[in-house]
Amino acid sequence: MSLGPTLPDSTGVLVVGGGIMGTAAAYFLAAESDRDVTLVERDNVGAGSTGDSSAILRHHYGDEEIYTDMAHWSHEFYRSFEAETGQAIAHADSPLVRFGEEGTEAGEYAAAGHDALAERDIPVTWYDGDELPDQYPMYDGLEAFDFAVSDDTAAYSDGTDAANGFSRAPPTRARPSSPASPWSLSPSSTARSWASTPRTAT
Repeated sequence: MSLGPTLPDSTGVLVVGGGIMGTAAAYFLAAESDRDVTLVERDNVGAGSTGDSSAILRHHYGDEEIYTDMAHWSHEFYRSFEAETGQAIAHADSPLVRFGEEGTEAGEYAAAGHDALAERDIPVTWYDGDELPDQYPMYDGLEAFDFAVSDDTAAYSDGTDAANGFSRAPPTRARPSSPASPWSLSPSSTARSWASTPRTAT
């Protein structure tokens, strides 16, 4: 742990910003490449927009199938986060439901998301309107909807928790050049540096 504004003399990649995207990018760059990677953050890890995230992990993105594909991969990683990184994070399954009315834009969005998940064998359930009161007795006004789509394996995981997990984790194919916790540059800034290790040809 360095108590002063210490940075490496050079680096292969500089990642600016210690949110979930920056810490994940730095982790995977270090793990999957031969480059030295340094991450800098002006405040604390996860202190920006990541800290304001609703923390919902969902697969349902209507007909935007590229988002469904990316979400599916990332959610599988979240579920095995501790095994992959050695860092425990909060994660809890929490199905997400979308109610729909036939002939509306919102209904078309919900139905398209159902089809995208079903085509990928991602657990999803369609409930007809007459099933809604029994399935969702906690909601009022269900008579206004024709159906509901449940993203059955949606979940909750705090983005700040995950960002800190990435920042603490030594990449599986790289040796950290600093201690496991981020370098503290000042009370309001953080950096972390990973140095790559030679690879063995297989």
